[in-house]
Amino acid sequence: MALAPGTRLGHYEILDLLGAGGMGEVYRALDATLGRHVALKVLPPDLARDPARIDRFRREARTVAAISHPHIVTIYSVEHDSAAGVHFLTMELVEGVSLDRQLPADGLPAAKLLDLAWALADALVAAHDRGIVHRDLKPGNVMVTADGRVKVLDFGLAKSLEPPGPAAGDAETIARTMAGTVLGTVPYMSPEQVEGRTVDARSDLFSLGVLLHEAATGARPFEGTSDAALISSILRDAPPSVSARRPDLPDALARLIARCLEKDRDRRIQTARDVRNGIEAIRRPLESGASGRPETAVASPRTPSSGVPSLSGASSRGPRSLIVLPFANLSPDPDNAFFSDGLTEELIADLAKVNALSVISRTSSMQFKNTTKDVRTIGSELGVQYVLEGSVRKAGSSLRITAQLVDVATDAPLWSDKYSGTMDDVFEVQERVSKEIVRALGVRLTSDEQRRLAAREIADPRAFELYLLARHEIRRYAIPRAMALVDEAIRIEGETPPLRAVRAWATLWQVRLGMAEDQSPLDDAERTARALLAERPDAAYGYSLLGHLEYERGRLLEAVRNFEKAIALEPNDSDVLVMMTFTLQAAGQDEAAQAMALRLMQCDPLSPASWMAAGGPQWFVGRAERGIADMLRGLEIDPDSFILHWCVGYSYALVGKMTEAKHHAAQLDRLFPGVPYTRQLLSLVDGLEGRGQTALERLAPINLAVLDAHQWFHLAESFIVAGDLDRGLELLEHSNAGFHPYGYMARYCRFLDPVRGLPRFEALLEQARVRTEAFRDTAGLGASKA
Repeated sequence: MALAPGTRLGHYEILDLLGAGGMGEVYRALDATLGRHVALKVLPPDLARDPARIDRFRREARTVAAISHPHIVTIYSVEHDSAAGVHFLTMELVEGVSLDRQLPADGLPAAKLLDLAWALADALVAAHDRGIVHRDLKPGNVMVTADGRVKVLDFGLAKSLEPPGPAAGDAETIARTMAGTVLGTVPYMSPEQVEGRTVDARSDLFSLGVLLHEAATGARPFEGTSDAALISSILRDAPPSVSARRPDLPDALARLIARCLEKDRDRRIQTARDVRNGIEAIRRPLESGASGRPETAVASPRTPSSGVPSLSGASSRGPRSLIVLPFANLSPDPDNAFFSDGLTEELIADLAKVNALSVISRTSSMQFKNTTKDVRTIGSELGVQYVLEGSVRKAGSSLRITAQLVDVATDAPLWSDKYSGTMDDVFEVQERVSKEIVRALGVRLTSDEQRRLAAREIADPRAFELYLLARHEIRRYAIPRAMALVDEAIRIEGETPPLRAVRAWATLWQVRLGMAEDQSPLDDAERTARALLAERPDAAYGYSLLGHLEYERGRLLEAVRNFEKAIALEPNDSDVLVMMTFTLQAAGQDEAAQAMALRLMQCDPLSPASWMAAGGPQWFVGRAERGIADMLRGLEIDPDSFILHWCVGYSYALVGKMTEAKHHAAQLDRLFPGVPYTRQLLSLVDGLEGRGQTALERLAPINLAVLDAHQWFHLAESFIVAGDLDRGLELLEHSNAGFHPYGYMARYCRFLDPVRGLPRFEALLEQARVRTEAFRDTAGLGASKA
């Protein structure tokens, strides 16, 4: 019997019935303690009398509670009202309409279909990474909110994949999921599920394929007039072609859905992460404005008129896209891996100098170190046409290098060769490999490209490896370690231009992170930058350093001009593209910032910084939830990324998810205690939860004089939510010249709500509007819609 409105279970008041399923009834309820509405799910009385069912109900709660993800419903508590004899759990109340009530007869438009597919795959990645299988993924268990957010509901059939303890044996396994018992909704079941066999995460991928086929075409891939006929169809029939029904959709999407629907799970696409990566490769050209149905998106790093990468199908005249996989270290000494990694980096850097090539950056390339994925899978995930792979064997001074270039479409080698020699020959071999690849792809080098390919600025392999490691540590904000590495490289190699540049870059980050006593190191970095420009005007690093310096000093237009010059010289320099994205965002240029983030993603899709740059701009246009999903992807790649923990924690605070915000603030405190970013987020959380005095005490030790406008802005937010409005407004006034994201300030930043309407704030807002428009007009950008 349904509970009547007004019924109380503990401190929850039932408001109305939302729905019912095999695992219980779901009500809208009021949490009287916190004053919020929740979804309350009750275990029916007939099931509550069964201890095994109660155990399964509690496991559902533990399963879902283990996941914190923007596309999975959040569980709050598991409770038992002993007076009423009711077991129940409380969850996030999702206001929206289930997907099964929204699917049009002819399928969703391509953009909405891909957004849905990505969100569902991302949710499954989060679940499967924790050993959780949904087992009942279907349109009825997917809610879409009014603003388009996707939430996966009802993990009522979820099954933990963690093996039972040694004493449990088969008895516990059978008790938890009896062999031969079919759990799920038949039209969306995998073949192994309808046969009652043990299922794993790949079963969810089949269900996802069924759901996406229906979302794409308006019809399920398997039909039957009875459950028996339907099961027979799932087990035996080939699914209809998505492309035949929807020729407007990318062929790559139709193939991806077909791979999900393989009946043999060993032949099926193997992980949700592979599905998500495939969707990302399909989405990128469509989001950038390419027309038609590209087989392989080729990202061109140069479109001078707009600063946004163009995309086209592969052609003999278009840019060739490729990835250089990390060369395998076959040396007897595993410590020689630094040499094979260095060779990989040099080949990437060489090939990126060729205008006719679009080369995936080192950061993304290194994600495939020791991979077991085949060339076709890698090419599909990244949307590239060619893969270069090879190996290095070094013994003493002897050296043997093999390399081959593979066409992703045919899985056939276009070119391969072997080189033997000594360490003295390494850079000559490297140049030869680069030129042979260029020749195999039918590219003619200009005289300038030939000269640049022959140039070698760091001659010692060990110094080069230290240089690479230093850059990696700077990207992870481990500045003291980076400084030590670059100093050692200089001791070996001498003060070559790239080593001086990376040392100056580390100095800049010391200031930015509040690790310096004042801003005087910026003057030293500027002297280095201008000296480098005088010595090497054809190198990007001098302009890159000046751009970063101007950003720190709040001169955003000058920063952009220098970054543009650096990008013209090194189009795939992901560090510059990250800073260009930040600068455009600081100037309130939301559309341009998102376009630059897309460009970064195309050249460096597996870098944590790319996912940070993709997610960060979403705050500024009111899509923080979507941004969280992007940035969580970055944390999967680098779980200890300081800046990503700050970004994700800030985003969760922005959308009011304080438990998650506190988690990431705690991670910051573990990684970098006491630095301004850490104190700012901890203080923001305290202020939002009503601990104003504690929030202000956290901010007191910060040396504000050394910080930039970006940090002043976010510290202003912390002062405002802590109750010190005057101090917050003062910092906003200081930050306005160098950080004026007008749309965010005017519409989306809830941390500024306490000062809205105050004359002082409204004057600041008007200044931000004027500066944002002036920047747009001077920089020659289109109007921002933020």
